[in-house]
Amino acid sequence: MAEMKPGDVKKGPHPTLSITPSASAPFKVGRHKFKLQVKDSHGQVSDPVTAEVQVVEKPRAVIDIDPKTVGLNKPFTLSGKRSTATRGSRIVEYIWERVD
Repeated sequence: MAEMKPGDVKKGPHPTLSITPSASAPFKVGRHKFKLQVKDSHGQVSDPVTAEVQVVEKPRAVIDIDPKTVGLNKPFTLSGKRSTATRGSRIVEYIWERVD
């Protein structure tokens, strides 16, 4: 696990990097962007790509639908299984509403 402050650069041979927020390298609520470049054994460096992580203080609802396309009057399933609670808590209720 690594700490990362804005502007920190981590280099190494591993394709994954686990981040551990801490008092010395905290993450505020909001979006945080990370950049990755790779270098091959010939010294060629890729173009950079970026990804964002969103830090939240409230639960995060996620809806999955299976199947995503259905015939007229055919059943489908809504799932909130990938929703997450805040640290140290658990989801105790799912509140569904059709909003056409």
